[in-house]
Amino acid sequence: METIDISETHDAMTMKVKVEALNRKTPYKYVIKFDRHKLQEILDFGSHEELLEFYDGLRSTVQTHHKKTKGN
Repeated sequence: METIDISETHDAMTMKVKVEALNRKTPYKYVIKFDRHKLQEILDFGSHEELLEFYDGLRSTVQTHHKKTKGN
């Protein structure tokens, strides 16, 4: 499992993301590490849409990294 670290502080959280590939039986597995305070700020003051956008952004970061490193 590969780790992608986009955190800027020591107070970080992680999320596991799977990326399916047509030529593999098992998906690629990634762990993305991000700042806890960014998520907490959305939970405290943001909307449901902002939370969805936050998680979509994390998944997009993983997809971009996957395309750069694996070429799929």
